[in-house]
Amino acid sequence: MADLDELTEVPGVPLWRRRPSRWAAQVAALSIALIVLLTVSELLFRHDQATPTDAARQAAVNAAEAVALELSTIGAGNAGEHMESLAKQSIGEFHDQLSGYSPIFQKILQVGKVSSRGTVTATGIERLDADSATILVTLSATVTNSQLPAGQLRGYRLAVQLERSGTQWLASKVDYVG
Repeated sequence: MADLDELTEVPGVPLWRRRPSRWAAQVAALSIALIVLLTVSELLFRHDQATPTDAARQAAVNAAEAVALELSTIGAGNAGEHMESLAKQSIGEFHDQLSGYSPIFQKILQVGKVSSRGTVTATGIERLDADSATILVTLSATVTNSQLPAGQLRGYRLAVQLERSGTQWLASKVDYVG
C-alpha cells in the first residue's frame, strides 16, 4: 500500500483533487478548535460584562436605601440639610422636583411641626443592568406632627429608579407604591 505522502505527489492530478497532507489536516483542525475557543471566550466575556456583579448590586441597593432614608428621616429642623443631601443623590426628573418643591416642603414641615424617623425594613431589586436599576424599598417611620405629638408608626413602600453617573448610582425617580 502506498504511503499517504506518495499519493499527494501524483503527477498529472490537479492540486485541488489531491488529499491534504497529515500536517495540513492537523493545522486545519487546530485552527478550527482555536476559532471555536476564541468565540466561546468572547461570548462568555460579553455575558460577564453585561451581568452586574454583587458589588454593583450592593452599590445600587445602598444608593436606593440612602435616598429612602433621607426622604423618611426628615423634620422641620433638618429639612434643609436633607433636601441638599437628596439633591446630591439625584438626577433628572427627581432632582428637578426636589429643587422646585424644596422651599414649599420645608415650610410645610415647619408649620405642621412635622418630624419623621425612618428605618429600612426590606429591599429588593426589581431590575438592574449596567446603567439603570429599579430598587424596591420598604420603610417603617415614626411620624410626629402638631396633631400627633406622641407619634405614629407608618409603613411605606418605594420604587427608587436609579441611573449610573460615573461610579455613582443617582435617583432619577421615586414612586410610592401601594
